[in-house]
Amino acid sequence: MIGGPGAIDRKGRFSSPGMFRAGFTLMELLLVIALIAVLAGVTVPVFRYTAQGFRIRSTASTLAETIRYARSTSVTRSVRGKLQFVSQPPAMALEMEDDPLQAPGTYNEIQLPHRMQDVLGKGIKHVDVKEKTATGFEETDTIEFFPDGRCTDTFLYLYGEDDSVHTVAVVGISGQVMLFEGEVDSYYGQE
Repeated sequence: MIGGPGAIDRKGRFSSPGMFRAGFTLMELLLVIALIAVLAGVTVPVFRYTAQGFRIRSTASTLAETIRYARSTSVTRSVRGKLQFVSQPPAMALEMEDDPLQAPGTYNEIQLPHRMQDVLGKGIKHVDVKEKTATGFEETDTIEFFPDGRCTDTFLYLYGEDDSVHTVAVVGISGQVMLFEGEVDSYYGQE
């Protein structure tokens, strides 16, 4: 700067000691907007995928809770029970034996607790139910529960709308329910 206050600088501009540049240039604003757009374009799909994955894990967890509820209801009432599944659209119903002494094999539908109703409609495309037998796997639509706490060895495969798979495995002798990410055919995960 040549001279004192209110002088002209080397580029020929007038400046004073209290004078400063206020605001942003158009290029700076466009650059910031472009960066925000790129970041939003990258993060929105990630959040969608994360939300879908959370929804399926939540559904699998609630389904495991429903299986435990059905087993405990069977034990408490000392009757046989069935959890029936429909693959498309995904749905389920709990049935318990009405009177095992007078009318064995006669089942009536039991209302599930509110949080367990329509759980399979949340992010699930379809459900496959397979019973593990001595000779392998058989397609089924039912998990059976017995008054002594046993149930059928069953694997439920939940296929999400994003093509992910979660497995809910039920150990028949103990009634233990396990959750796995992916399609699993063993109680020990992938083999």
